[in-house]
Order: sequence, then structure tokens, then C-alpha cells
Amino acid sequence: PASGILLEAGSSFGIKSPPQEKTMAASSSDIVVLKTGYGLKEGHRVKAWKHRWFLLRTVLPGEIKPKGAQVGTTHVLVYYKSNEEAKQGIKPCGAHILAKGKTIVSLTSKRGRSCIEIRTPGFSKVYYIQPSKDIDEWFRVLSSLQPPSNDARLGFNSFTRDVDLVSSIVDGIPAAHLQELDLDDHKEFAETATYDYADNGPELVIGVAVSVLQRLLCEVRDVFADKCDSATTKDIVDRIMKPHTFEAQSSYLELMQRENAECVGTANAFVSHAWKCSATKLLEALIEFSKEQERRGEATVYFWIDMCSNNQHEIDQCGGESGVGWEWFQSSFTTLMRACGRLVVVATPYSAPEVCQRAWCLFEAAVGAREKLPLEVCIPPVEEMALKQAITADAEVLVKAMMEIDSRHARATVAEDLKNIQRLIETEIEGSYGAVDDIFKGVLRQWITEKGQQILLDAEDGSMETAHFARQLGRILERMGQHDQAIAFYNEALDVDTKLLGAEHPETALSLMRLTIAYRGAGEYVKALECGQQALEILRKAYGTEHIDIADAHNAIGLVHYRLGNHTAALQSLRESLRMNTQLRPDHAAIADDFSSLGLVYKLKGDSKLAVDYYKRAIALQRRVLGPEHPDLASSYNNLGVVYERIGDYDEAISLLKKSHDIKAKIHGMEHPSIATSYNNIAIAYNYKGDYDRGIEYHTKALEIKQKVYDPDHHSIATTTANLGLTYNFKGEHEKAIELCLEALRIHLKVVGPDHCDTAGSYSNLGNAYDGKGDWDTAVDYFEKSLAIKTTSLGPQHPDVALLNTHLARTYVHKGDYDKAIALCEAALAVRMDAFGADNVNTAATQSMLGIAYKGKGDRERAIEFCDQALAIQLRALGSTHPATEATNAARQSLLLQHSTESQYS
Repeated sequence: PASGILLEAGSSFGIKSPPQEKTMAASSSDIVVLKTGYGLKEGHRVKAWKHRWFLLRTVLPGEIKPKGAQVGTTHVLVYYKSNEEAKQGIKPCGAHILAKGKTIVSLTSKRGRSCIEIRTPGFSKVYYIQPSKDIDEWFRVLSSLQPPSNDARLGFNSFTRDVDLVSSIVDGIPAAHLQELDLDDHKEFAETATYDYADNGPELVIGVAVSVLQRLLCEVRDVFADKCDSATTKDIVDRIMKPHTFEAQSSYLELMQRENAECVGTANAFVSHAWKCSATKLLEALIEFSKEQERRGEATVYFWIDMCSNNQHEIDQCGGESGVGWEWFQSSFTTLMRACGRLVVVATPYSAPEVCQRAWCLFEAAVGAREKLPLEVCIPPVEEMALKQAITADAEVLVKAMMEIDSRHARATVAEDLKNIQRLIETEIEGSYGAVDDIFKGVLRQWITEKGQQILLDAEDGSMETAHFARQLGRILERMGQHDQAIAFYNEALDVDTKLLGAEHPETALSLMRLTIAYRGAGEYVKALECGQQALEILRKAYGTEHIDIADAHNAIGLVHYRLGNHTAALQSLRESLRMNTQLRPDHAAIADDFSSLGLVYKLKGDSKLAVDYYKRAIALQRRVLGPEHPDLASSYNNLGVVYERIGDYDEAISLLKKSHDIKAKIHGMEHPSIATSYNNIAIAYNYKGDYDRGIEYHTKALEIKQKVYDPDHHSIATTTANLGLTYNFKGEHEKAIELCLEALRIHLKVVGPDHCDTAGSYSNLGNAYDGKGDWDTAVDYFEKSLAIKTTSLGPQHPDVALLNTHLARTYVHKGDYDKAIALCEAALAVRMDAFGADNVNTAATQSMLGIAYKGKGDRERAIEFCDQALAIQLRALGSTHPATEATNAARQSLLLQHSTESQYS
């Protein structure tokens, strides 16, 4: 060959020749090296891939060779542990003698590897090699040794299989030291005996066309008859595939290759499925997937599917359903999936996909996502209609399916497989089991959205059925925290309702109600209130004053008022909802919603006892009616935890917040915005407890999730960044706090502009950070910027304005400007008395600050008066050990001590 490398005289397999055999050495013109390189080899007896250095060359005169072989026309494929051993003349591991004109090789797939197969006559021995590079060139060179054939079975190009091959293992063949073979092109492999697939780039993997699956489906129906729907993948492997491939001891894919080369090709879809599911549904799903790809004009799909591609006879010999060793499992799995280019998940049955419970399937999804491969979901046509009906009838069914995803407790038939998968998830997947769960849940969320959109596109345009389906799909997405997508579906339903039924119809009101809830979840409170009020007006016209839909409207509007800070209006709406629900549907989950909502408002008003009472009533009813892992129960646990945090029972608060987190994690996975919210609230509880390091830990976790979920400049990232900054401020690391708060301000200015309340919040946070640092002039500047925005946006009588006045007063106390501090506190106290009442912890906080300001001014009597008022409220609401109570009491004791000292000296 033109690229052949000549060896020096006396060199052969790389084994030093004994003296008596030196006479058999050949001249350099007698031998030619055709190809060298690293690769993997699997032998006939040992079913394991071994890393070897290969040397393909002509046979030397005097060497052992097959009967009839001639020098120059017979070649030998020698293999060593490394090219260094070849250079040093160490005995090779073995060799195959390949007689030109009699040698036949084939390109095939072995346990997902593209490799070159070598068979002895009658299939008595089979060998496989997989070159690390240039597999096509290796195959071309080896194919040049094949004889011409007239057998029609050999007419499928590189997939030739059922032919005779002259090959033998050669041991201990004498030869001289190999010195001059040029190995420079392979130096990168010379330093290690481990084959690294990650550096290899994509390799060729063979898959089956849809025609193979259609043929297999027909045979399944013939063999299993009326029981075909219950036949599993294992059943068809045992009763169809193994009998067909028994004689050749090959894979089903290889059998198809020999019969028709057109039914196999380069795999472009890796199939993830559960072996215990219906094989009929598996095949139907993949056939429909292939048809859908064809309808879209996509390339022909060739599936890599384990039951077809793997040799099931070899797996049986290994004693398990996979039988692959740890080396293969770790090094080849990613390469195989990367070569296919995408992952197709068969999610049957749709209501509780078995793939969600199988360790293999969850791991496959994780690897696919890690490799940034497209992940697609398919179900059989019969389940398409069932899915549509389920979404229409019960939007919770798919949410429940995602709650069941728990890779830590996933199952595998073979114990060793499970152990290997768990080890890989724990060591190779960032985020471990939680990350795997998140990946799979994300795939299902995306699939539900796309499938719902497709169903809507296929439905009759503008029908009531379309509107109802869109609303239900929106509810599913809303449950998953996908508020923007839910809003899009609700608006689609609203458009249909308005066109077909009119703007005053109750169905139109239902779409408006769903929009109220979704807009509230997205933080668009003004739009939410507008939709809610429109819905309530329509429902009153249709039903009068008493109806469960009207009760729901009151609840939704009350929660929007709560978000806007309109506490009186919120309580009025929520109480009306509770009254109506108690009469119309006793012991219903809607009553728990009312309890929870009332607890929310009383918590904000500072009435901790009423808040705790309502939340406990909500939790008891939700556990009884909804079950122990419902998202509404998670919200109630969270809210009750926040109340306990406010009253100083931090351990109970953290316990409840973590219960909420655990439920949310099962529903949404570990990288969902709601999990970030849980982490944020847990962090705040630790901050109140004084454990700032744990607070920083949980705020950092929240920030990491949001950075993965949102764009870098998302407003939610700014909020969490500011919270982290304030925690550093509490810890005394003021420079770090200022750095983070400035970053939050930058994002808010960019995203919402200079006049938004979120920007005002950033200014306020910076005021707190600079106050902690002792730079009080800068703190005042930031507080006043925040105050100007919030006064303009919310009005001077808003509770948030009163809170800012109290913070600003604290800074003026630090500056020694007590008159300014007193004026700010008096303004804040008037607002808080009106908003929260006289017997409220928010009111008490301002009274305490007012007492401290009067103390600084020297007005001891007024100082004691306000401290006593604050202390009475705090002792009653928070207890004696709460930090706020202790601070007020310390100020009061200081005043009393000062008075006692002054009396002694007077």
C-alpha cells in the first residue's frame, strides 16, 4: 500500500528472536505494515473489551501461517498491551492470521459499539476489534483482504456477515526486536493503558429502521394473540428474538442486517424504555414517533434500542439483563448516547410512566441532559386520546406522575446494574439524585406543554372543547410553576369563550379567574386584580350572591389585595369566601384555602396567634382531603413556618419550612423556583436564629437555582442576591453585603427601571448595609431614594412607607439627629396604627424605635412610655426570648438604670 511502512530486516511481531531462528529473518522489502493504532478487542472466550495496540502487516518468510498462505498475500493482525511493548520487542498478547482472498470482515455493532467483526469458519470463533481512530480506514484496509463473492447475501456493502473466514491465534511466534516502526501519530495514547472515550469524538452506532419494529409488532401480535398488550419487552426477547437468533448467537439487529441491509443504518435516536412495560405499546409509540418525524420532513429514524442492538445470548452468558462490566458502563454509555445524538423516552403508561421508576431510564435521561442531547418523549397513539381525556377531566393526574419521580429509590432488575447506576449518579452527575429528578421532570414538563399545544392545533379551531382543554392545560402548567405558559393558554381559552359565548358568560368568568391566579403567581398584581374583579362581576350577574364560583372569586381577589398590601380589603374578601364555602361545600379543600389565605393576611398584620390558628386548621383539613404530599399543603407548612419564625420559635419554623421544601422537591424537582423560595425562607429563619453561616448557605443555594432557571439579569436573581447581601450585613461583612446589594440594584435598574418598587427595595437594602457599616450619610441617601419611589408609587399611608420611615429613623438615631428620628417614627406609627391596629408587633417595632429616639434626646419619661407600650405587645405576641422583645427590654432597663444612677447623685 502507498501508506505502508517498511520495517528493518529481522523485525516481525516485536518478539526478540532466539539465535537459532535469526536465519529466517527477512529483508525490509519482504514485509509491509498496513496499519497501526490503539483500540479495543473482545475475544471469543473472554467477553470483555481490552485496550490493545494493533499492528496489521504482511507475514514474514518462515513464520507460521495457514495452509496455502503465501508471503506477501497473507497478513497478520498482531496486538500488544501498548506500543511501547511493541517497540521493546515484548511478546505480543496474540495475533490473527488473515489470508488474502479468504479473509472476510464485517462492520457491526457490539453492545452499542461500532466495531469490526472477525469470524472463524462455521462461526466457531468470533472476535471483535474497535479501533480508537479511523475505523473506516481500518475497515477499508481489512476489506481489501476479502474475496469476491457472488452470494446475494453478501451484497449489503460493509454489513457482510455469514461467510467463511480463515483466522487463527498465534502464540509465541519468534521474531526480532521491532525498532523503527513510526508510532509518532499515536504518542497521545502511549502514556496510559486506559482508553478514554471522552476524547474520541462521535463514533458510528448502528440502529434499526421503523420497518424492523413494524415487523416485530406483527410477530408479537401473532405469537401472543389476545395477550399481546400484556407482553413485556422481556417476553418478546425470550419468545421471539432469542429463538430467531439462536443459531447465529447474534443480536436481533444483526439478524436484520443479514436479511436486508436497508433496514439498518446509523443510529440517530437512543430509546429509553422500561422492560416491564407493554412491548406492544413500546413498539407502537416508536412507530408513531417515526411517522411523526417523517411528517415533519425529518431524516429517517434509526433507533438504538437495547433489545434489538444488544446480543441477548451474550447477556445471558454474563448472568444478567445487561451483563456489562463496570469499565464498559462507565466509559461507553455516554459515547453510545452521544453517537445517537438524541434520547427518545417512551413514557407509558402516561398516567404513571414506568420510566420514572426505573434506575436505567432516569440515568439515561441524566446522561442525555448532561451531554446536551435533545430529549423527546413519545407515547403510543392509543394513549394520545387517553392523555387528552385525562387533561380535560383531571389536571392533577400528570402533576401526580411527576411527584412519583425519585431516582434515589428507583428500581432495577439486576442488583449490580442498580449499584453501578447509583455510583455513577453519586459521583458523575452534579447534584446527584436531585439533579436526575429535575432533569426528568423538566423533560416531562416540556413534553406536556408541547403535546398540549399540538392537541390544540389539531383540535377544531375555536370550539368550546378547545377552550376547556386550554384551561386545564394551563392549570397543569400553573401547578408546575410555569406561570407565563399558563397565562398563554388561559388567554387562548378566554378568546374562545368571548367569541363563542360572549363577555358576560360564566365560562368567560372562569377563564378570567384562572388568569387572576396565574397573574398573581407571575407577580403581575394589577392585571390579576383587574381580571378578578371582572370575573366577580360576571358571576354575580349570572348566579346572584351565593355560588361556589363566587366564593372562589372572593378568595382569589383577597389574595391579590394581600399582595398589594390592602389588608382590610383582603380580609373582607377572604371572610366572605370562607362564609360561602362553609355553607355550600363543608369539609372541602376550598375551605382549607380560605383558612390558609386568612392566616397569610393575619401573619402580615402581625397577629401571630390568629395566623397560627388559621394555618393549623388549613393543614388539618388539607392532610385529610388532599393527602400528605399536595402542593397546597406545602404552602401551608411554609406559611406556618414563617409565623413561628416571627414569634421566635426558630426550630419549629425551620422544621415546618423543611417539610414544605420536601413536598415541593417531589413535585417540582430540586431546581425549580419554588425550591429557591423554600431555601430563601429557611435562610431567613436561620438569620433570625443568629446562625448567619447557615443563612448564607441556604441563600446561596437559592441563588444557584435561580441562576440556572432564569436569565442572568432576572429580577428574581436580584431579590435573592440582595437577601444574601443582607445576611452578610448581619454577619458583619459589610463590604461583601454592599457588593451584593449593588449588583441587585444594577439588575433592578436594568430590568424594571429607576421608579419601580423593586428598585426602591434595592435602595433600602443598601441603606441597611451602609447603616451596618457605620456610613450613615450614605445610608440616609439610599433610604431617602427608596422612600421617594415608594411614596410616589404606593402613597404616604402605605405600610411599606412606614417600614422605611422606621429604618431611616434608626439611622438618624445613629447619626445623633434625634428630632429627625422622632418625626419619622411618629409618621410611621400613625400609618401602622391605622393599618395593623394598636396591639400589633409591627406597631410595637415603631414604638420601640420611638422610645430609643426619645432616650437619645434625653426625654426619659417619653422613652419609657413608648418602650413600655412596645414591650407589652411584644411579650404578649412574641414572648420574652424573641430578639425584638429583648432589644426593647434592654433599652427599658437602660433607662431605668440611668434614672436610678441619676437619683443617687441628685
